[in-house]
This record gives sequence, structure tokens and C-alpha cells, in this order.
Amino acid sequence: MPIALAGKVTVFRGRPTFQNPEFERLALNADGTHTGRLVPVYPLTQGLPQRSLRGVIANLLERYGDRIEDPLPAEIRARHKILPLADAIRQIHYPDSRAELEEARHRIAFDELLAIQVSVQTRKQQWQASGDAPVVTDYSLADGFLETLPFKLTGAQRRVLAEVRSDMARTVPMARLLEGDVGSGKTVVALAAMLDLIDDGYQTVLMAPTEVLAEQHFRTLCTLLSGEPEPPLNGLVQIGTHQTKIVLLTGSTKAKQRREALDAIRHGGAQIIVGTHSLIQESVIYQRLGLAVVDEQHRFGVLQRGELRKRGVTALGESHTPHLLVMSATPIPRSLALTVFGDLDLAVIDEMPPGRTPIETKWLAPNQRADAFGHVRREIEAGRQV
Repeated sequence: MPIALAGKVTVFRGRPTFQNPEFERLALNADGTHTGRLVPVYPLTQGLPQRSLRGVIANLLERYGDRIEDPLPAEIRARHKILPLADAIRQIHYPDSRAELEEARHRIAFDELLAIQVSVQTRKQQWQASGDAPVVTDYSLADGFLETLPFKLTGAQRRVLAEVRSDMARTVPMARLLEGDVGSGKTVVALAAMLDLIDDGYQTVLMAPTEVLAEQHFRTLCTLLSGEPEPPLNGLVQIGTHQTKIVLLTGSTKAKQRREALDAIRHGGAQIIVGTHSLIQESVIYQRLGLAVVDEQHRFGVLQRGELRKRGVTALGESHTPHLLVMSATPIPRSLALTVFGDLDLAVIDEMPPGRTPIETKWLAPNQRADAFGHVRREIEAGRQV
């Protein structure tokens, strides 16, 4: 009985030898499930042989392949020159050629990206459907604060702040991603937006993924607003004639301080609330939340952002959707940002303040780990941060 063999051929004692080849009986007009063509190699689990899985899938494709429904209309498939879904499924498993395999991959990838886009655009519509966000048009408090800073905003910072203010001048809730390298000045832009809301009687939150980063933000906001090198212990800062209370709320906040912070948040004694995931726990009730700023966007999920949206139901009995500004220092190509974060409008600070040392990004292989640690050690011994 004729059979077909497929596998790696090696030389053993001067003769060509197969090492554990695949084989199957040759039948008239057989296409070949395991040999004689491009065949699939599936990820397996213990007790499931490759041949068995191939046989089952080949049988399913033969019996039910024609019943696969295509959600894309023919006109869209024609416009983008992509295969019908049934053909793509067949070709991704048993391609007639490498060209057909690539076309099948293209169709499957198209469907995956389309699903992501539908999902993120649906989220954006849901976020902005209410049309009940706070409207801010008075920037006197923030502009007065910016005038007191020992530096001027860069052109990119001014441009991005104008985009943020344009969003917050509408009843449609802002949903914006603010991207910029470390040191580009994202925090100052976010703080100016927070002051715009505070001047109009709203509260703002700044949520960070870790306690260390939350504490760093708390110190940064306190020192920026107070103009002092050390943050005030009680979190009270004076901005012109406006007194602002900043509180820190994390998982390790002590019980007494936590009770005081929750009380200040609920009754409006705190205007800026900095913290971690603790800010979206049920025990945290805001008096009047107008803006949520999320740092390191990639460390939070959609559910956390959804929880922030719900915080517009306030202790005063009001119900509105707060504006949302998420920040990321992780460089994201614009095409990827529009794909993965398509529910967010993109703003980029692409200019560093004068005098900043250019940032260099280097990639090291695992076998260079000792070199990396040696560099870290030298920087620390020189009194620098790592």
C-alpha cells in the first residue's frame, strides 16, 4: 500500500534517514491531512496527539466549512480586497499556498482589529452620550497660578492645554489621552485643568497605579501650588485668594487619616484628591467630582475608567459625568493609540522644556544584566537617581 512520508531528513552512517516522520496512506485524489502540503501545527495539551487534532479539524472543515457565516458585507470585502470568512478559515488551517496563507492571516487580523475598533468606539459613545459634563470657561485661577511658576510653559504644553480646555468647554465629557516623555510637563498641564474645575466649585482626582507614584504626585502638587520646597503637612495651599485642600488616599493610609480624608471628600473640604485604586472604592463618595486624571494609563483597565465615570453621582444628589484625562509617558505610535485607545482623543506633548537632558532609550540583552546593574550602581554612588 503506497504511503506518503514527511519530516526532517538527516544523514546517518552515510545514508539519508527520516527522524519520526509523519505518514499517511495515499488514496486516489487525496489532498493530504499530514503530508504533501502546508499542514497546520497546533498547540497541544497532554494526551492529545497532533495527528488526532489535525484529523478532527480537517473533518470539521470538510463537513461544516460552508456553513460559516460572514459578518462583513460583500462590498466591504471587495473594497478591502479580503477573503470571505469561510475561505479564510479553510486557508488558515490548510492553505493551498503561502500566498493564500497570508491572505487568510490578513482577513483574520482585519476581523480582530475591527472588533477592537467597534469595542472602543462603543465605549467612547457610552462615555460621551450623556452630555452632562461640567462646562468650564473661566481660567483665571489656573492662569494666575501659571504666572507664578519660575518657568514658562512650552509651546507644546500651551497647545495641549488649549485642547483640554476646548474639551471642557462643552457638555460632552472629555475623554483624552495625554502622551509625553518623562519630564515633558504633563503634570503641570493636568494641574492647570484641575484648577479650572476647582475654581468652578468642583473636585478633582489624580489616580496613580502605585502608592509610591501617588505619594510622589501628592508632594509634587503640594510643592507646586504652595511654592515651598516641602509640602504642607495638612495639605492646605493658598493659590492667590483661593485656599485649596489636597488629600492623599491609598491602601496604606492609616485609619484616622482615612476617616478624615473620606469626610473631607464627602463634604467638599478636599478639592484635589490623590491616590491609587482606593479612589474608586464604594466607601469614597465625592461631593462634586468634575475631573478625573489617570496617570500611567496602560496600568489601568477599562473597568477602572468606568468606575470613575460612575463617581459623577455625588453626595449633593447631583448626577453628571466627570471629564477624563489619562496620561502616559510610554511612547505610543499614533496608529496604535488610535487602535487600542480609540475611545480617547490623543494629545501629545512633543517638546521638552529648555535645558532638559535628552532622554536616551537603550535595550540590553539578558546577558548584559551585569553591565546594567553596574551602571545603576555607579549612578547611585555619584549621588544621582535611578
